[in-house]
Amino acid sequence: MFERYTESARRAVFFARYEASNYGSPYIETEHLLLGLLREHRGLAKWFPGDTNVEPQIRAEIEKRITRGNRFSTSVEVPVSSECKQVLNLAMDASERLGHNQVEPEHLLIGILRVEESLAAQVLIARGVKLDPIQEPLAKAPRPTDQARATISPSMVLESFLDGLKSLNSEALISFFAPNVEFIDASGKRWNWDELNRGF
Repeated sequence: MFERYTESARRAVFFARYEASNYGSPYIETEHLLLGLLREHRGLAKWFPGDTNVEPQIRAEIEKRITRGNRFSTSVEVPVSSECKQVLNLAMDASERLGHNQVEPEHLLIGILRVEESLAAQVLIARGVKLDPIQEPLAKAPRPTDQARATISPSMVLESFLDGLKSLNSEALISFFAPNVEFIDASGKRWNWDELNRGF
């Protein structure tokens, strides 16, 4: 599921896992994900009316509403709650609807707000955080073009290399080798990059 998440979004989920163990929760809940998001991406505070240093206030509000358990090791496996799964699915949905290739922290925030009955959403709504001001700029942001995302296929790379071999063009071939390459030919002679470049 997380292969489409950006590095920042993955770290937010990792921090949510840490928050769950810190509060002794048997599940990763929406409030843990919210705390993980605020810890990872401080820029999300721009969506909060008023003070931009929101993380301590949000944490205090959450702590008023939960029963803290015994802290346990972060090596213990902690499942995601059904509400939190719903948030993750809605974040993926928001990313797709907006035409984005990856799930960003903003998509996770949208997912939280759309699960209105969750503790995290209630805390956000009470602070005046709304969906539209988050979604509108994301919808207007330029989308990456297919051309920009296009990568050269392995078969095209191989064909280019073989064309260079056929033409015996060393300049066309040397770019396929890393500068620190070492190559051993059929006779057992060892070649470095400079020797390859001269000896093609």
